[in-house]
Amino acid sequence: MTHHTTASTPTSFNPSSSPISSSSSSTAYPRPERPAWWPYAQAILSRLSRHCAEMQALDAALQSAHDEDADEIRFDDDPWDEEDGQSSTSRPSRLPAPGPASGHGAKSHLPQPSLLSTLSTSPLVQHLPDDLWRAIAADGGDPYATTEDGRSRPELAIPRSDLMLAVRLAATFQSADSFADLIAPDAVSVLTGVPNDQRTAVRRLLKDAFLPDGWTIINTRPPAASGDLNHLLMLEPTSRPNKLVQALTGASPLILFADDTHELLPEFREAPVRQLEFAPLTSDVLVAVLQTSHSATGRIDEAATRAALPNEAALSQLDMVQLLLALRAPTARDVARQIAQMVQTTKNTSSSTTGGQSQRSAESAGAITDQIAAQITGNSPAHETARRMVADLCAWQAGELDWADCSRSLLLYGAPGTGKTWLARSMGAAADVHFVQASFAEWQAAGPLNNMLSAMTESFDHAIKSTPCVVFIDEIDACGSRLDGSPHNRNYRTQVINGFLEQIDRLMRSEGVLLIGACNFPETLDPAILRDGRFDLKCEMPLPDRAAIHAMLSRGLGDKISPDDLTTLATEATGKTPAELDAAIRAAKSDARHLRVPLDTTLLRKHLHIDAVDPKILRRIALHEAGHALMAQHLVPGSVRKIILTPKGGETQRAALSTALTKADIKDELATLLAGRAAERLSLGSASSGSGGPQSSDLALATRLALDLETRLGLGGEGLTHTDASVQHLLTDQARRLRVHKHLQKAEARAMEILEARQAELNALAEELISKREISGEELAKIRIL
Repeated sequence: MTHHTTASTPTSFNPSSSPISSSSSSTAYPRPERPAWWPYAQAILSRLSRHCAEMQALDAALQSAHDEDADEIRFDDDPWDEEDGQSSTSRPSRLPAPGPASGHGAKSHLPQPSLLSTLSTSPLVQHLPDDLWRAIAADGGDPYATTEDGRSRPELAIPRSDLMLAVRLAATFQSADSFADLIAPDAVSVLTGVPNDQRTAVRRLLKDAFLPDGWTIINTRPPAASGDLNHLLMLEPTSRPNKLVQALTGASPLILFADDTHELLPEFREAPVRQLEFAPLTSDVLVAVLQTSHSATGRIDEAATRAALPNEAALSQLDMVQLLLALRAPTARDVARQIAQMVQTTKNTSSSTTGGQSQRSAESAGAITDQIAAQITGNSPAHETARRMVADLCAWQAGELDWADCSRSLLLYGAPGTGKTWLARSMGAAADVHFVQASFAEWQAAGPLNNMLSAMTESFDHAIKSTPCVVFIDEIDACGSRLDGSPHNRNYRTQVINGFLEQIDRLMRSEGVLLIGACNFPETLDPAILRDGRFDLKCEMPLPDRAAIHAMLSRGLGDKISPDDLTTLATEATGKTPAELDAAIRAAKSDARHLRVPLDTTLLRKHLHIDAVDPKILRRIALHEAGHALMAQHLVPGSVRKIILTPKGGETQRAALSTALTKADIKDELATLLAGRAAERLSLGSASSGSGGPQSSDLALATRLALDLETRLGLGGEGLTHTDASVQHLLTDQARRLRVHKHLQKAEARAMEILEARQAELNALAEELISKREISGEELAKIRIL
């Protein structure tokens, strides 16, 4: 009892088992007009999918082998080696290339599409039974993208940034034959418009999905003449003249990156070189991406998706971060709507007054407060802090508050699944501003150190350009601490932390930006990250309260469940994390859809795992938490914030202890920590194991505090000494162990004595907790149990 507590191969289509009637084959369904590059892009995506599958299989084989030297193996995402100019060692590949089959200039033949993928040329054809098709559509899903077993995402997920770049490159090159001309002997080409931060990924994709097998990419003079021309030179326009001379010495094909043709040396601008402009994001490009990223069939509701998209000019202005955020939406149609909303928000922001002042000044303070309360539900300190930060941002936008007076950074910490990301998103929605999300995992996926730091800088650049906005950085504890004693990767870790600190400082100099960080283990963070001026406020993210659970269920279920059943369900689901609630709602909807039954509380209870609770266990937990609450309120009135009861345990949330504790304060805290165990013994005759267990358990916390009293705080039998060591080591001293044991025995006896005098109140509070599952400090005062 805690006290404080994917791009898959398209599914084959069998006409004989299809729900489409035989007469439908003669129906003239409208066929979308595809651009000329479409077949080439499909072949590239097919190869990229196979490449990702092979790499995953190889990674799995390496992992299962448990090779003691496996940690020395590195598969660098960046085939570019500036030290020797050669491509780094790449993973083995046996994939057929959609480009030339072998050697220079060979033309290739595209594979024949599967029958199911062919259906994408007739978008109105249904491949599922009509009732299932309608049920998926009514539930907000995409029946075009869904297989008969209910999957609507690919089994193998290609990184979405790779998908986007691969399709745009295919649109740039147009065809396999055209690409073959680019890599023919003596070919020289200029590729303009590829952002600097995406050039590394372009090189990698060219090798993995465009170039024939066995080819490499290099950035200096070609290898000594050997008759083997299977390499492509790719240089920056700012390369040193001697490097350009070396590159042009042989017959190897050369591609130059350039922001525009004016960046080229005069010799290249005047020479008959082939010039290519990186294809912009268009609706066709996005549809090709979505058919891979948001479909298990290779199909999407294309008509609805295209109808929701903004015009081509607006699409071409979106950057990669915005696109990746939009691609997190569940269906292709939702992605299009998210993009349209981003475009509209950008228009609204650009038309706002100077300095971030918007139409907030015309809104009433009451309306803004109501909007914030509607978006950010919950009564914890974290939720209250979030509401205040958003209110300050809105006041600044209205010109009512100087930015210097605003709280602008918050670190949310706590167990996984407690809703840190949800709260950050709610802040963006409540403020009605841009929401920019990034994570250390996303930055690390960019490749080696330089690439990671570039990806980090790009995220912060985007945030600064998007003001006013809420910036959410997840998994901050992944960066570690420079004080970590381990020498492993120390230089890498130091540079990452220094880079992160630099970017935070940049952000803090920008008005109109709220920085929200999230981590599971704040104690592992570098002290410089935690200091004021970087993350001013730090709040633990608790489990959602009953009101927040009710709001989440209501948002996820709509009107499918009656209000009374929803209230009961929210009470029973107390103690569940937002992640558990979200997963249960999805699973219950899936059951209802495939069993063809109405969605009801039975299905939801099944997936929330709350359908069977032993009343005896529930009462024991309730008595335990009531004991903590009664003792805390008796010794420190008003300190109880909330009591929570779940089938698996309970939690009593209290105000934080003072940093200046007397010996009497410590004895009060020990009695409160052991009051749960005492309540069990008093009412049930014996204690359970609920007070023990992990480091956060009652006994662990009480033991550590009693040890601190003796060894670190100068208040125990060891006098004015300070001994800092692990609990296990300190307790090897038998005399010290005996003193700690006596502290705990006295604390439990004191708790028993106080609770025995208030046993009627103890039992009444336990019964109330069983009924409500959650009681706040304010409710405790109202029901007058304490």
